Amino acid sequence: MLQSNRRRYGRLMLWAMIGCCVWTGQCLGQGYNRNYRSQQSSNRHSMNYQNAPGFVVGGSGAVGANGAAASLGGGLSHVQSATERRYTGGEMLKFLNVEQDPCSDFYDYACGKWLQNQNVSDARDGDVVTVPGLLERKVVQQLQRRLDDASRNPHPVVNKFYRSCLSTNWNEEKLFIKRFVATYGGLPDVKDTWRERAYQWIEILARLKLDFNLDILIAFSMAPNGRPVLREPSTTIMPAELCNAEASPQIDEQDEIFETIQMEIKEKLQLWFDFGDGDANRLAGDIQRFEFDLCKFMRKADIMAIKTDEEEEEEEDGEREEADSGRPPPLTNYGPRRQGRSPIPPHLHSKQRLLELETNQKLINFVQLCMGQPQGQGRTDFQIISPEYLQYLTGISGRKPSFANYIMYRALSELTLPQMDRKPYCVRKVMQMFPEYMGNLYQMSIPAQTREFVKQDVASIFRDIKEAIPRSLRKSIDSLQISEPSYQSGVVGGVDPQTYAGIKTNGNYWEILKSITLNNVQQQQALLTPPPQRGRQSAPILASNVVEAFATHLGSNEKIVQFGWGLLQPPFYAYNYPKSLKYSSLGFAIARQLIKHHLDEQNANDRGATTRQPYSAQLDEFLSQRECFRAQMSSYFFNTPDVFRNASQLSEFMADATALSVAFTAYNNWLDKQEAFNPDLKFETLPKMNFSNTQLFFINFAQISCAERFSEEPVAEPSECCPLDLHTPERLKINGPLSNDEEFGLDFNCPIGADLNLADKCSILGNEFKRSY
Repeated sequence: MLQSNRRRYGRLMLWAMIGCCVWTGQCLGQGYNRNYRSQQSSNRHSMNYQNAPGFVVGGSGAVGANGAAASLGGGLSHVQSATERRYTGGEMLKFLNVEQDPCSDFYDYACGKWLQNQNVSDARDGDVVTVPGLLERKVVQQLQRRLDDASRNPHPVVNKFYRSCLSTNWNEEKLFIKRFVATYGGLPDVKDTWRERAYQWIEILARLKLDFNLDILIAFSMAPNGRPVLREPSTTIMPAELCNAEASPQIDEQDEIFETIQMEIKEKLQLWFDFGDGDANRLAGDIQRFEFDLCKFMRKADIMAIKTDEEEEEEEDGEREEADSGRPPPLTNYGPRRQGRSPIPPHLHSKQRLLELETNQKLINFVQLCMGQPQGQGRTDFQIISPEYLQYLTGISGRKPSFANYIMYRALSELTLPQMDRKPYCVRKVMQMFPEYMGNLYQMSIPAQTREFVKQDVASIFRDIKEAIPRSLRKSIDSLQISEPSYQSGVVGGVDPQTYAGIKTNGNYWEILKSITLNNVQQQQALLTPPPQRGRQSAPILASNVVEAFATHLGSNEKIVQFGWGLLQPPFYAYNYPKSLKYSSLGFAIARQLIKHHLDEQNANDRGATTRQPYSAQLDEFLSQRECFRAQMSSYFFNTPDVFRNASQLSEFMADATALSVAFTAYNNWLDKQEAFNPDLKFETLPKMNFSNTQLFFINFAQISCAERFSEEPVAEPSECCPLDLHTPERLKINGPLSNDEEFGLDFNCPIGADLNLADKCSILGNEFKRSY
């Protein structure tokens, strides 16, 4: 098969070059496969057709003759016009830093001029500029135009809430803050509001959850079976990479990051309460220290257990002795004793600790309040996800002033309105509070014909991606299908009028917000309540989407993968983009979503392996490759293989690396199915870009992940003495997957052992996948 492919694509490449001479009146000459092995490029379906004209295109997120990206429209063509192709190529080319060696740092090669070619006029110091961020900004701008025009925003409740957000002034906000402090427990430093004996922080948290859906200190949610779930909050004042059980104990509280955070807290406190410098500094320090103590017990499930070299040697010696004796290996609490490092199983906590938490009266009261149940009447069943954290939190209940300061600061940070950039904030707030309405509004703004074309295109790429995944990995994904978000038809905004009937709109912004939150809670509770009589099915009030139509990402559950229409716009996607671009962006995103299902299943198998359910050979191979990726990340960040232990970041890295290989294989398979004389193949490359189609695949893969932090001050160049300063998560997201991909090394002629062509590559795809190349 491989030999026939070589002959077939050798002929195809020759025909393509002749064809370009005929169509364009000029041959490609030196532009063809510049500096790359012609035989390998033809073997692997690489083409480089420069300056070929396109067909007339009428839309599909394409680029108009004036160079601006047009919205999805009618008259779709599956290929770009000559003008559109020149613009697309020009946009990609301007981000390249061709002076960089692609085999040394492809992030800098593909994204070296990323930030300097972005509009950062409204960016704030520290903002990270990314493609998802640009897409989300486009969505907000599109929805803002609809909300600003009352005739295009037909729902009066949504209209009223949006305009109340825009019109609220500072005097109204100051009055709200004063009333809010008095209503939710008070503050020790605010006169006539504090009663320490009467202060019950657990009740305050529950009220804030019910009234404003705030997850402060304890995150409350409902499992699909209706069972309450308690866990640590997902957001903190400190960044997640510092606020966790591994990093926090190693951080010096005098670090510059603490000073920056404390200054930010201080400025907000002074704005809200007119505190002097001394009081504001003291309270800001108390709030920061309170959270810092909590951080030492957070995100423990992400920490992987790592064995020292001595422990591994002892284990290997023991296994050799057992093998010599003929006895089977002993079983441990985590299955058979084996080599490698594995994450601490998060559910295997002390039964005694869980029992204490499940009978903790504070947590019981919290759950009952959140569910609207009478306190103290019977036992409430709930699930604990973060036992160590919750045990510590409930054990420091005596620190009431610190609880009050922290809770009030977090609540007001969420609820107060920004004085700058108010419109985008209000649009996002409307999207948050009315997701199904705004989702349907966004979806309906796309012409029906365009949506059908794009849905078919997405479904086709989805099928190709699934087919490219080895059979051994498909068990958890075979039944998954892809779809757009679904909304009720025949009703305004895709929402039943009764959904918002209980919302009161005759108050100020926060009173309306509170009424919306209460209404949404009631609607969700109605969904979780079984029908009162057999045979009578109550129609769902809220759409049960994984993502909404305005989402700029994919989402999935055990049944479906859903795409947000906000994702399917340039520069990430256009209907008439070359397949080399679509498979490296949308195809990669789909593959990543599917691979994450497999990783979740394998990690769950590892955690669930016991003496009754021993490890399989397939799971052992997965664990071996997981350890390969972990050691690789550790060496990248710390220059040693035995330091990195973040399980969540490891899974993300594995998903990226695996999805890249799957997406490339899917694209290669698509090329394999094309007839040799298919005229559309000449559109697989772009004018102005002297790269083969597969090189474009990798460049586009990198550019959809470009990320650079905006700084108002000049950023110092990394010192040559500290090369690890360049080893950032943003660079790893691009360089890491590419360095493990054999095809990339071939395409860019990287010698084995180069930074971007590692000699010892990691992969969970196995030999079956390698044989399919």
